[in-house]
This record gives sequence, structure tokens and C-alpha cells, in this order.
Amino acid sequence: MEVGVNPLSQLLPADELARRVEERTSWTCAVSIGDKGGGTGLLVSRNVVLTNYHVILPLLRQPQLARVSSCRFDFVEDPETGDTLEGVRVPFAERWEGPSRPFSPADETGADIGFKPDELDFALIYLAEPIGEAPVARGSYRRSSRGWLPLPSEPPLPRVGAPLFIWQHPAVPESLMTSKLVVMPQKSAQGAVLSVLEAGLRLRHDVTTFHGSSGAACYDANLDLVALHHAGDPKLDANRLGKWNQAVPMRAIVAYLKREHQDLIGVVPPAPSRLMPVTLPNDRTTQESDMIEKRIRAATILMDRDSDEDGIAWARDKQNGPPGIVHVLACRHIDSHRNFLERLVRLSLAAQDEGIEIRQTREQAFLRAAAVGISGEAWQRVSLTWPPAKETPERALQLMRRDLQGIAASKHRTAVDIAVDIGSASVGREKQLVPGLAQFCASIASADRMQVFIVYYDRQATAPQNDKTLERRKQLVRMWTPENRPPGGGVCLHLGDIDSFDLGGWCRTVQGLWQGDEGTFIDEVEAVFSTGKLPMLEAERGVTPILRRNLTGSA
Repeated sequence: MEVGVNPLSQLLPADELARRVEERTSWTCAVSIGDKGGGTGLLVSRNVVLTNYHVILPLLRQPQLARVSSCRFDFVEDPETGDTLEGVRVPFAERWEGPSRPFSPADETGADIGFKPDELDFALIYLAEPIGEAPVARGSYRRSSRGWLPLPSEPPLPRVGAPLFIWQHPAVPESLMTSKLVVMPQKSAQGAVLSVLEAGLRLRHDVTTFHGSSGAACYDANLDLVALHHAGDPKLDANRLGKWNQAVPMRAIVAYLKREHQDLIGVVPPAPSRLMPVTLPNDRTTQESDMIEKRIRAATILMDRDSDEDGIAWARDKQNGPPGIVHVLACRHIDSHRNFLERLVRLSLAAQDEGIEIRQTREQAFLRAAAVGISGEAWQRVSLTWPPAKETPERALQLMRRDLQGIAASKHRTAVDIAVDIGSASVGREKQLVPGLAQFCASIASADRMQVFIVYYDRQATAPQNDKTLERRKQLVRMWTPENRPPGGGVCLHLGDIDSFDLGGWCRTVQGLWQGDEGTFIDEVEAVFSTGKLPMLEAERGVTPILRRNLTGSA
């Protein structure tokens, strides 16, 4: 008879381990501190990332780096194609700095003792957007929200010999001829706990890590969070190998947070929609299901306001005056501005003066490629942080110049998105700053090489009836008129609710490629708007089940 041997070995549902792996992959991010390097982070609340104190140390010394710092999620290799997915960059919040504690001098010397209870080498970073509440459509699972890993209230202290798993973003030399480090797509490694030091203030392990792995979460056999990786053996042998790597047990970090920041412990995310099963290479039914989910994601990216995009194209055309580079958008969280920008980057910016038929052909080509997992963008996308409201227009413009000059000098065509919390925006300052920014951009770049989208958004407006910033948004999109644009000025758009008429072109594109019953499909889409106009996010949710029912033809 077989019996239980290890009390830490749990019996789990058959697919539970795969689910946990997928979640932890989506919660792990690459932390970038301007051009000063970075590390790895873990999403522990809707907009809070846990990493090492030493990762953010350059930012504490140079606060201006905050505007060019970000966390990059979903930077992974596609398991089916091997292609690297670029992922999603989320900038730091204006008030980004959360609780933190420095490292110990003993961490740098490799000593076994000398650690103090408050020398924990951790930091919490606040992001500009609640990415934990945004949907995930990557990998084998599709979730209605990313979620996050709540900081555990009673994390276990691993035993010596216990297995340890780490998801990380290592950085390696760009080539043998340079010391410049390049961040790699997310990797995982496993090993074991070698020792526990000073009553649980440090643990040592043999999991493989590199530069860039600092701040990575360490998990036990059940993939529960138990430590934060932060250091390695400074004494390398002739083969440049150390004897151990080191982590800070979560028990010590949580004990500190309980004393000072109890509100950050155990913030549980809402339950996401049911996960899709893992796609197995020999499972035709599951492969077809995964294909449909890819089609749905591609279709919702395309699902947007043609007239607004036509306005951007008009402003970029030199026949209509000085080509527009800087565009102003105002919206609510529920207006789904991320999809709007993604469609621009993937499709619209590459098009000039195209008719309806050409546009429809290009959109269908995008849908066809997305359905089979091909990802390609003619424009790269960069996120910048807007200068704090306390800065004068002149000082704010000065802070932005260096980053924009670097982007303008890039060999890539670049779309810059700048998300600004409307609650922190001063209308008077913005109306001075933005025209000046447009004029500066016109002096360093052309409209076919760089586009800048300043998005003033109300992150609190999660329902149509909860709209407290409408008047401020209307003021912000009156920076200029189409007839009175400053040099470099594009269009000013207020992204509002939509109806089925706005989706007419989208319906024709989807229907023309995926060949369902046209009348039924359009009728079902129109029924979503039976009570009138809807915010884009609600419209996306309404048409998703319709897409799932109809998109069953071959692409």
C-alpha cells in the first residue's frame, strides 16, 4: 500500500499545476529603469510590482529616470512558433514609490551573518495603469483579467533541500565584443534550497540566475511564493561559477509589511473567467479552440472607431497642412484606449490615402496572420512617463526632450504613448505644454517616423454612470482645432461611446474573411446596442460571445 510521505506534497487537480505556471508567467515582468539596467518583478496587486531595492536604487539617485522606467509583461517566446512576443510595457506611476527596505552590507561581501531584520532588499513599485485588471490573451490560456499574486499573510519558510522554482528575465551580453547587457524573454529555472541563514533572514539556493534576475520570485514545490531572489556568491572560481545564489525569505518581508503596511497583504484579485485548456499538439479539437481565441483577440483589436483613425490619417497628410505628430486623446478606462493604440500601431499608421477596399484587404491580412500566431508590427511602440503636475510647462518640456530626441534618432518608426491620469492633469498647464511639445517634435522628426499619443484618461470611470471628469476631458481636447493646429499638432479626440454604425466596416471585414452567416452576425452585433450607445469595453464584452459562435470557418 502507498502512503503519504511528504506533508508538503499536495494532491492537486490534474490541470492545477499548468494553471499556476501560466499565471506566474503572466505575473512576472522585466523591470526597466531607464538606461540604467533593471531586474525582474512580480505583480502583487492591481498596479503594484515587487522587486529588489537595489534594482530601483538608480532611480532613487536620479528621480528623473521615473519617466522612462516601466515594467514589461508578457515578454516571452511563443511556445508554438518560437517567436518572441514583445509584450506590454506599463510605465511607472507619477507617485511610483512604495514601501522598501535596503540591502545589507553582508549581501555584498558574501558573509553568512550580519543581516539585520529590516535589511530586506525589497521595493514595491506603483504602476500608472492597473494591468492586473486588464485581460490576458497570450499563451495557452485566455483570462478576462490578468490578476496578480497576493502577498501571503503567512508565507512558509522553505526547508533545506526543498525544491525551488524561479521565473526571471536574465540579461546577457549583447555580443562577445561588448559588455552591454540585453534583457532576455522570460526564462524559468529550478533547483533546491541549500541553507537558511540567521533565523530566516536569508536563504541560499542553487537555481541558475544571471544579471537581470534580481527581484524574481522564488516558489516552492506547490508554486507558493516563499522568497525573493536578490544576490549571488561574489567569490567565483576559475570557471566563473559561484557556490550559491541567495534570496530573502518572504516571511521576513511580510513580517516587516505587517508592522507598517498591513493594507498591502493579501489583496485578492477577482476571479477571472474560466481558463481555456492547454493546447496539445495532437489534440485537433483543442487546437481549433485555441485558433478561435486568437481570432477573437485579433478581431477585438480591430474593433474600433474608423472616423477617429481617419482624423489621425488626415492630420498626418502634408496636403492638409503641417503633418501632425502629436495627438491628444481623452477617455475613460472603459473606452479601451489600449486597443485603439494597438490597432494604430499594427495597422493604421502604415496606411496613407487608402480606400475602403484596400483598408479591408489589409485588415483581413492582419486577421489571417494573427489567427495563425504571426505577429509583426511596422511601428514599434514606446511608453513614456508624463512630467509631474508640479513642473512648469517649460521645465516639463525640458524633461521630455532628451527621450524624444533619442526616439527620433532611432532607425525604427516609433509610436510613443503617454498615459496621463486625468486626476493629476492641470488643464492650464497642459494647454501650454502640449502645443510646445508638438512644435518641438516637428523640429526633430517627421510624421512618417514618429507619432506621439498623449492619453488623458480617467482610470476610476469603470461604468458609464461613474463619469466625474467629462468636462475636464472636453477641455483637454480643445487644445486646438483642425484649422488652427500648431506645428506638429495632430488631432484632439474625445473617445466616447459607440453604436453599431461605428462598427459597420469592422463587421464587413470580419465577415468577409471568416464567412459566417452575414445577416445573422450583423443582427447579433446590432442587438448588443439595443439600449443605445455603449463604452468600447462593454461593446467588446458584448460581441465576444457572438464572435465565438460565428468564427468557426477556416481563415
